Amino acid sequence: MGDILAAQCECGFYTEIAAGGGKMDFQTYCGAPALCTDCGQFAALNWLDKDVPCPACGGEIRFYDDPALRSRSNVVTQPGSPVFSWNARGGFTLPDTRYYCPDCQEMRMRFDNIGCWD
Repeated sequence: MGDILAAQCECGFYTEIAAGGGKMDFQTYCGAPALCTDCGQFAALNWLDKDVPCPACGGEIRFYDDPALRSRSNVVTQPGSPVFSWNARGGFTLPDTRYYCPDCQEMRMRFDNIGCWD
């Protein structure tokens, strides 16, 4: 079962994504937030497919588990309390902190876990 994540920033950016995988594809699919390094597109892409291109421009993407996309200085809750984690192939984790916003380009975006899907 996957989770529904809300990505929201103080600048007004807001979107919801389906993270993780369902009971039929959890071994081959893990939807995870990603950012295109070329065009700045934000999307949920398959984290288990490391060579997935940007759906908008075909450029290189960076998943939000990359430490360069999160703030190290303003953790919101206790360490060890991630907003989302997926334990396939080494694991994908989103700590509860601030992240790079694709709209304002500042470390002010947060992820909130708002539900489940399957």
